Amino acid sequence: TVSYPSGGCSATQSTTITVINCTGPVVTATGSSVCPGNCATVTSSASNGTAPYTYLWSNSATTQNISPCPAGTITYTVTVTDGGGVTSTGTAVVTVNPSISLTAAATNISCSGGTNGSAVATPGSGTSPFTYNWSSGQSTQTVTGLTSGSYTVTISDNKGCTATTSIAIVSPAPLTGQFVKGTANCAGCGCKEWVMTTATGGTSPYTYTWPDGYVNRYKNKLCPGVQTINVKDKNGCSINVSVTAP
Repeated sequence: TVSYPSGGCSATQSTTITVINCTGPVVTATGSSVCPGNCATVTSSASNGTAPYTYLWSNSATTQNISPCPAGTITYTVTVTDGGGVTSTGTAVVTVNPSISLTAAATNISCSGGTNGSAVATPGSGTSPFTYNWSSGQSTQTVTGLTSGSYTVTISDNKGCTATTSIAIVSPAPLTGQFVKGTANCAGCGCKEWVMTTATGGTSPYTYTWPDGYVNRYKNKLCPGVQTINVKDKNGCSINVSVTAP
C-alpha cells in the first residue's frame, strides 16, 4: 500500500505482487524393470515450483505417470512446466530383463504301466536362481515317479520372469507273445517244433529263455504238458508265455 500526500490529503492504492520461483520445479522421475512383453510403470513428481504443473514426456505423453511397453532398455525424459512457466526435466530408465528360454527332456517309462518316468527342465537364459512348478505338484528341476501322460513346467527367475513348456512321458505297449506249431520232423517227445512268435510291445530287442536255460524262439521235442518260455525286452521287462504240448 502506497500513500501520496496532496495538500494535506492522502490517496491510497493497493496492488498484488506475485513472486515467481525462477529456479523452476524440482523434478523426480523413476522407472522400473520389466519382463519381456510386459509394460513398465514410470512415475514423476514435481516440487519447489508454482502449481499447477504440466507434464510432457519424450514419448509425447502428457500425464504425470506413464506405462510404456518397451522392447528394450529405454530412457524416458519428462519436461515439467510450473504455473509460472518455468520448466525443469527429469529422466527415468526402463530396463527389460532377459527373456527365459526353457527346454525339457523326458525319460520314458521302462515297462508298460510303470511309474518310473522322469523329466528335467533346463533354463537357457534368464536370471538365476530359478524356481520350478510342475503340473505333477513337484517343485524341483528334475521330477521322478511319473506315469504316462503330459506334464507342464513353469519356471520363474530371480527377476520374476516366467516361461512354460510341456513334455510327454510315454509308456511302452504291454509285452506279449504266443506259440505256433512248427513242422519239423523229429523223434521223441512231441515230435514237433514249437516256435515262439516274435514278441510285440515292450522295447526290442527281445530274448527268449526256456526253463532249462535254452535261449531261442523255438524248441523241438517238447514232452507233453505245459511248457513255458520267458520273454524279456531291452529294458528288462518280462513275461512268461506257456504252451501245452500234446
